[in-house]
Amino acid sequence: MAKKLIFTLLFFYLHHSFVFAQKEQCDRVYTTVEHSAFYGKKHDDMIRFIEQNFSIDTTCLDNGTPQFNSLRVKFLIDKKGNLKEIEIMEPVLSNECIASIKAIFLKMKTWTPAFQKGKPVCSYCIQNISCFKWE
Repeated sequence: MAKKLIFTLLFFYLHHSFVFAQKEQCDRVYTTVEHSAFYGKKHDDMIRFIEQNFSIDTTCLDNGTPQFNSLRVKFLIDKKGNLKEIEIMEPVLSNECIASIKAIFLKMKTWTPAFQKGKPVCSYCIQNISCFKWE
């Protein structure tokens, strides 16, 4: 019971902190830009991060069976390269599983923001991820 409560509180904390932070730093959020935001120093660093770190724990199992084998995640990268507003678009998952996935995404600290007309801007990114390792 305590474990569920901790994950639920973590989920609500992360969700609300991202929503409020975005309103302060991003006056406009772009969906298309001249140069997209990317993780790390090269465009394939995110693929390497996912391969090395995306191991979902037992919170994403339903009676021993994975709740999913792929997912679609939408998130915001602000003008400073900070990861904000992580949203699991597909599939519908438990709050504990969502908190676990968000915790993995929050480990990605070194984002290069998107650029529009030579200036850094806030932009949404959508990432499809599949083929997980299960713990």
